[in-house]
Amino acid sequence: MPRSGLAAELSSTTSIREPSPVYGNYRDFLRLSKDWAAANRPHAGIIVSFKQLEPDLVGSSVIALAGLTTIYGEIGLDNCVLALDNYWPD
Repeated sequence: MPRSGLAAELSSTTSIREPSPVYGNYRDFLRLSKDWAAANRPHAGIIVSFKQLEPDLVGSSVIALAGLTTIYGEIGLDNCVLALDNYWPD
């Protein structure tokens, strides 16, 4: 099934080695990560959110991303797929 938009752009590259913010449909990126894993294609990591990031969630998003940086900063996110929702502050 052909993809369009950001997923098509990502899948047309040979490898993503630098972290880049990408906004779009998380389902596309979860499917893309499975495809890339099956093809043994590396990427710099994918962080998805299952929540719509409304303006009142921006602060929580920043806190969650800072938590990810603290946890994964030294080991990196290469080839990982993480849900930002798991790192929201209480």
